[in-house]
Amino acid sequence: MKSLLNLRYLYKVHSKRIVEVGMNLTLDYNEAIRNQEVISLASSTTLRMIEDIVGEGWKEKEKKINKTKKELKEIINKKKTNKNKKKIKEKQKELNKLTFMEDYLCVVLDTKGDYDKLMKGFTINGIPYKRLLATSGGVKKSTVVFCSERVHDQLYSQLNAERNPEKKFVPAKLEAYISLACSASYPVSTPKGILVIGDVETKFKDNVIEINGQAGGRPILQEIDDYDIKLSACDGLGLMTPTLAKRWSEEVEEDYLIAGCCLRQAFTKGMIFTFDFHQFADEVAHYELVQDVWGNTHNIKDIELVLITSMLKLWDSYESVDDWLEKSLRNHHTFAITKITPEHLDEEQTLNYQFLQSLDLSDEDIEELCQPFLDTIDGIMNKDYRRSLLYLRGVDLKEKTVLRPPFDYTTAMMLDESMLNDPYTYGKIKHNIKNRIDRAKMGVLPVRGNFSIISGDPYLLCEYMFGFEPTGLLKAGEFYSKFWNDKGVTKTVAMRAPMTSHNNIQICKMVNDERVNKWYKYMDTVYILNAWDTTCAKLNGADMDGDTFFTTDNPVILRNVYPTKAIMCVQSASTKCVPTEKDFVKANKRSFGNLVGTITNYATSMYTVIVNFDKDSEEYKELEYRIACMQDFQQNSIDMAKGIEYRPVPKEWYDWKVNKILPEDDEETIKTKEFNQRILANKKPYFMIYNYDKLK
Repeated sequence: MKSLLNLRYLYKVHSKRIVEVGMNLTLDYNEAIRNQEVISLASSTTLRMIEDIVGEGWKEKEKKINKTKKELKEIINKKKTNKNKKKIKEKQKELNKLTFMEDYLCVVLDTKGDYDKLMKGFTINGIPYKRLLATSGGVKKSTVVFCSERVHDQLYSQLNAERNPEKKFVPAKLEAYISLACSASYPVSTPKGILVIGDVETKFKDNVIEINGQAGGRPILQEIDDYDIKLSACDGLGLMTPTLAKRWSEEVEEDYLIAGCCLRQAFTKGMIFTFDFHQFADEVAHYELVQDVWGNTHNIKDIELVLITSMLKLWDSYESVDDWLEKSLRNHHTFAITKITPEHLDEEQTLNYQFLQSLDLSDEDIEELCQPFLDTIDGIMNKDYRRSLLYLRGVDLKEKTVLRPPFDYTTAMMLDESMLNDPYTYGKIKHNIKNRIDRAKMGVLPVRGNFSIISGDPYLLCEYMFGFEPTGLLKAGEFYSKFWNDKGVTKTVAMRAPMTSHNNIQICKMVNDERVNKWYKYMDTVYILNAWDTTCAKLNGADMDGDTFFTTDNPVILRNVYPTKAIMCVQSASTKCVPTEKDFVKANKRSFGNLVGTITNYATSMYTVIVNFDKDSEEYKELEYRIACMQDFQQNSIDMAKGIEYRPVPKEWYDWKVNKILPEDDEETIKTKEFNQRILANKKPYFMIYNYDKLK
């Protein structure tokens, strides 16, 4: 989505900097820039609230910033004189003052003890700060948001939007819901009629692999046939009329009808897709009255936006949709969009090592997979100067910019194609392309395919909304994508990082018939899932609130992917309470750090070991088990942010020291340690040297 609002700038400092100076830090703006302690943030509901509290409002601030930027540009374009240089400096200082937000502060907590000290109060440049919240993304990086005391109470009250204060929540979840207002977003108009309905749940049976690590230690893995599955089939999915989609498309300054957008409002998060549910009422339901989650009746023709309860997180903290909307608007929450579906999907995307690591590729497969990339490099380096120009200046090569300075070897090549053979030019191209070649060595290879936002079946949601038994238009194993249908493709594979095993790959059969093309016609860049299989579980707990799938019809990938059972991880329940500030701080401390990448790397290391053993060996079977268990450890690491106790990966799986044979070890212990040593995941695969220079 276009960046329609100006960036804001703020301090981001480490806690030790504040603690070391006795909780009263003096920080010069220019010094902070040099120290990389100034960061930029896109506009969000929270930042707009602050500007409404402390000044004349965010809209007026935007006008002033735009006016100042225009004046600055005019001065820069004038003759370079000492007088103009002074004006530029003064105008830049004016712009910095307008865009800098001293009332909003990010602090990286170096220790949990620092957190306790900061909670007692501190100042920066004489301004006292109080803890506001921790965002879901920030807390993984041990970062907490503080704000000035002058705005804290009013801001926190507005963020809570007069919700029922007696409701019990898991503290980490409630703070995540409140912090949705911190997402980068662009405000749009309020829909004319909003309906909130319950989530759709489908029930079916499938053969799965269940992993239960609740008891601690070694997780229990068992294959279960006819496993009872309950699926939240439209988790995070809402609907909007084509009329609303058109209005919002214009408001975010796009000249096409968006297929969907990621929405924010008070405690609201999810993807809204364009679907004509008014037409559904006329042609399928043959009636117009529907009931919302509070039991109130609405005429569907008066509704532009349909939300479900998994999107409006705190729906039961309000008495009705009107109660929620009135209180949210009164507290300066607005409808806002964080991202939109693109007009067109990419024709080509790159793989990565996670997508490839579980495939049993032959030498011929690898050669076939790499050949298009090798042909591209050969064309750029040796055959066609036009390919070289496209690679070097493809994005910038436009009629208005083609003769814009600086004039370099690329300009020379445009004037004389033989410049491709010049040693200097050839050396520059070779240097520029080296990084791309190194990335290819890590599996970053181009294939036909793309990342697309996923949706559940909107037809099924309408069936549920109008009181019919929800069946949808897609059966188990069936999917819809206009992109692939237009190419005549009948089968693709879907993948989603972070991946650990072959069980994380889904084989997808494309559906292309009159009914899906009629009802899904507005969702032309969306990948639609059925409601009757384990796709979401297979792809690491995906849901429909903005998640994307990578899909490809690459023949090498297709012929090396085989059907697998979904891994179902048994999850723990969190304790609910009426959260206090202490509860939020405690939850933050439990969530500091993000171990998902580390756990995923353990799985990758296990793949480098497993190829050394026969498939019938005990070593191979044990490594298969451990790789499968990594998905459970990943999920547990993610759930740690929800207040669930973290279960670490057993050290004997990756740590040599734990498996060192000691003089006092008995025969059985020695045998176990020797077995672990043979399959130890303690080394990164060779290709990682192209990702981490220090490994070389």
